[in-house]
Amino acid sequence: MAATYKTPGERIAARQRAKAAKIATQQAKSAAYYRAQAEKIRLADSKWFALEGPTPTEMAADYEHRAEGLEQKLASSGRCVRCGRALTDPKSVAGSIGPECARKGR
Repeated sequence: MAATYKTPGERIAARQRAKAAKIATQQAKSAAYYRAQAEKIRLADSKWFALEGPTPTEMAADYEHRAEGLEQKLASSGRCVRCGRALTDPKSVAGSIGPECARKGR
């Protein structure tokens, strides 16, 4: 069933909230991806034979830096740094992680 809005402004605000939630979820997934890539690079460091370009250590540090930046952005917006959901509980907001993600250890 479609939502009904009293004014066009309400519809626009709902769309903006949905878009913000989608972006936050994408940022959380990106941060998790960057952390996973950094770990893969660290594991493959002993098998690295590149002649030019960044070393695996430099690449891993770059991925970690990207992940930290996205997580800080999510934390400052009051969203979970793991899944991107909006946080409402003051304890969750202070820790920047929701109760479900904290229980799952994600």
